Amino acid sequence: MATTINLNNFAQQNGARTLQQMPNQAVYNVKFNPNSSTASLKPCDAVKLIAGASDIPLVDYAGTADDLVFGFVIFSHKNANPAKGSIIEIAGDDSIMYMTAGGAIARGEYVTASSSQKVVKTTTATDIMGICIDTASADGDLVRVLIKNMGIATHA
Repeated sequence: MATTINLNNFAQQNGARTLQQMPNQAVYNVKFNPNSSTASLKPCDAVKLIAGASDIPLVDYAGTADDLVFGFVIFSHKNANPAKGSIIEIAGDDSIMYMTAGGAIARGEYVTASSSQKVVKTTTATDIMGICIDTASADGDLVRVLIKNMGIATHA
């Protein structure tokens, strides 16, 4: 039996890579660098601002510890894996985003993004990407993260 998805299903459901539905989220439309060495972005990927000619902010994948993270790619049904040059939405500072935990995390602990699109706890000031609002007991748990790009202040 084939599985079908009803595009008219408006039931609210929390899922990884989505924002908590609250007013005043810091969501930005940005352009994924057309000349990026990364072929496409995935939801929850960290992005950084870069220099370049664009009518809206230009971003690229933040793949190293020294990158200043500007925000995280939000899941979109229209464009699940945006290619180079795509216009995408990112969650910025003070947004609350559902993310998948990469292990046990206590409520209130500082977290950072891992290469597996999961959040893991950190104590390194330059790596802090947010604060875990929920408790994760194991790898794969869904948690809310208050995005706080605190690492930016320590990069000088």
